[in-house]
Amino acid sequence: MSQTYLDPWIMLAVMKTSNKYDATIKMLGIVTATLLLIPIVAQTQSQIATAQSTPENDTALRVAKNKQYLAEAGTAYEQVDLHLAKVEEYKKQKENAKSEQEKQDLDKKIQASLAEIGRLEKRIDELQQLNWKLYEMEPELKERLLSAKEVLFDKYENPDSSTYVGDNAVEWVTADHLRRNILLLINPDKEASGFAVPTETSVNGIPVVKEYGKTQLLACVNNDNKAKCDPLVGGISIADKARVPDLNTLGYKATRGTTVGFVMAGHSTNGVNSQIVQPHNDANRIVGTVQVHCNSNPNCSGDMAFVATSVNIVNQIWRGTGTFFNVVAKTDCANQQLGTLVRKVGAATGQSLADITDKNLNCSSVTAKMRIATELATGDSGSPVFTGTDNVNLYGMIWGMSQSADKTQTWARYHPQNYIQQQIGAIPSLTG
Repeated sequence: MSQTYLDPWIMLAVMKTSNKYDATIKMLGIVTATLLLIPIVAQTQSQIATAQSTPENDTALRVAKNKQYLAEAGTAYEQVDLHLAKVEEYKKQKENAKSEQEKQDLDKKIQASLAEIGRLEKRIDELQQLNWKLYEMEPELKERLLSAKEVLFDKYENPDSSTYVGDNAVEWVTADHLRRNILLLINPDKEASGFAVPTETSVNGIPVVKEYGKTQLLACVNNDNKAKCDPLVGGISIADKARVPDLNTLGYKATRGTTVGFVMAGHSTNGVNSQIVQPHNDANRIVGTVQVHCNSNPNCSGDMAFVATSVNIVNQIWRGTGTFFNVVAKTDCANQQLGTLVRKVGAATGQSLADITDKNLNCSSVTAKMRIATELATGDSGSPVFTGTDNVNLYGMIWGMSQSADKTQTWARYHPQNYIQQQIGAIPSLTG
């Protein structure tokens, strides 16, 4: 397989609702025009414990610490991957060693790398614990935050709500659990056309922050730097045969009844019976056929599809040329904790690190803020989301994102794996 590259993308599939919370999906790209500026201040570690429910200064402290923890964790993950690759290389060299001394020297190198991996994994766990603490808040504050989100969601996004104001300029309502506020993304074109714009500055004592943006059609780009992969694994390039060479990402191996296949973003394919190719620019290498397409099914809510395949596929995720993550566990949305450090592998940008910042009220979609804005790009639709370093825990699949106009902030949006299973019956494979 070819090396992946880090290139920027802008894509969002904004989920609107026609049942209690989610029933239809709009494919949109959002470019946010303004940002909430948060001052960064240096304070001591002891002050983190008191930063859970008081406003401005403690918010700045949480944001600064969050940035620090993710940066260090990102470096640690990169070092783990390098040492894992070294271990594999040393093992190959040992097989071809010509003397006992050479084998012993290589054994020492292997043990040294394994020890460093252990040290790095311990530090990653420490950073995870610290980041979780940043998201902790008093129960009363958390209740008011979630209540405020539901009030605004029902008013601006839920057509079935008795408080819904009708078609309005709000694109997305999300709770920022790190900053303890509610973020509203507003379409400036709709505002200019006279659509209702929120006037709330706070709800239940929770600040309401507005960021302006506009919508644009989704688009994929041609990228010829992806190669054939045999067997198939998560995180590699795929495309609908009718759309070649549009770049998209294979999610993860799954089964549906007795059928073996994989999941992908629903907007990346034309629908049921569409043929999927791999790599994305080879129309002749068909690897599967879309069996279920949630986007075109009125009884299904989500941006997802299941592809039946007869070619060899394994429950791994591409890590780098010739190396892979092993999917050995999965976590349901209810147990995906705010502040958790999650990773993704996409065909466009390779590996990225983020932390979970919010979950939909019905747990159909999770928001994870990226560490670096350029760690997502067009073509990453379908990227598997997981935790861990070598044997990993599957969390879900990316279906879209939002990004600020100056590209300093990026939120990945993913469907939890259990929600995908609920909607289309695709059960993640943890063996073979």
